[in-house]
Amino acid sequence: MTRGKERALRLALIGVLALSSCSFGASTHLAEEAVTEFHRLYNAESYQTIYSAADPAFRNTMTESDYVTFMSAIQRKLGPHKSSTSAGWRVSSGLNGTQVSLAYKSEFAAGTATEQFLYRISSGKSNLVGYNINSPLLIIK
Repeated sequence: MTRGKERALRLALIGVLALSSCSFGASTHLAEEAVTEFHRLYNAESYQTIYSAADPAFRNTMTESDYVTFMSAIQRKLGPHKSSTSAGWRVSSGLNGTQVSLAYKSEFAAGTATEQFLYRISSGKSNLVGYNINSPLLIIK
């Protein structure tokens, strides 16, 4: 390979990496905004709104009634969400689009929990695919 072609190939690779990192940053930002909205709706006890806006893959894991019961139990045991601190994130792109996984250390009125969110990013919109919360208070309270 000639030196000119090699340089052009390197520049093209750098360009692709730069574009994908911008895309990953934008996807992460969309997912972070969705987490803020999730917590707002949680505090308003608008669980049906969270459920109906979620990705079909999320809604296929449980009925709306079961989801409302689950979230109501979290609200009863932990109380309102107060704040969250990022504990890490991961972005992956594949044939099914871009997925952003976010982890948080969260403070609720009754204590702390760790939360994990999984969002599918499509057409500039975040769709909740998965939610997991862990706290000893969910078991002992």
